Amino acid sequence: MASLRLEIILLGLFLLIFSQSVFAQDNLAKILVEKGLSRLIKPEVRRNVRVDIETLTEKYDSGNPKPRSSEKENKTTDGRFKARGINMEELYQALQTRYYFYIDMSESTAVINNITCAVVKFSPRPNLAVKKTADRFINRGEGSIYINLDDFNVIKIHGFIRDPFSFTFSWYFLPIARVNVYQFEFTVDYATFNNMLIEQTISGSADYEIL
Repeated sequence: MASLRLEIILLGLFLLIFSQSVFAQDNLAKILVEKGLSRLIKPEVRRNVRVDIETLTEKYDSGNPKPRSSEKENKTTDGRFKARGINMEELYQALQTRYYFYIDMSESTAVINNITCAVVKFSPRPNLAVKKTADRFINRGEGSIYINLDDFNVIKIHGFIRDPFSFTFSWYFLPIARVNVYQFEFTVDYATFNNMLIEQTISGSADYEIL
């Protein structure tokens, strides 16, 4: 406990002394994220965790605010589940390699469920490669990571895509359809399980049109 408090104090002093240095703030942001993500459940343990997934798909006609059809799907899998063809480990790897991390001094802390958190912002690096459809979303994501200042656990990640975009969906290099994405956002809430950090809930929504 004493060493943890000392670590918190040192980080606080680091932020205070270099609060005017963008380079120092970016380094501190990266350190906080790496420390938080290092506490995540290990890949080999995910097979022992059960996950309930609920997917709601609604289809709309242009100009009509009411859905033309609504379909809900429920399934149970383990902690190695995939989201649109990409597994959780790949997503966390993308988070650490495809984004800049920084601290916005006007929004550097937040309180979530009575927990004081450091707020680390993230935004995509330029000229990222696109190898699969999921990359088109990942490469445009930005948002905030909330980290508990008492133990450096990640409390929540919230991300979104700011601007609408379009792309051509292809199958074996053959163009199939044009996709317009109007809105996309996601939130991941975390909990501690057997001294490891694990996703408690993952929620997201996408508003898109296939032509």
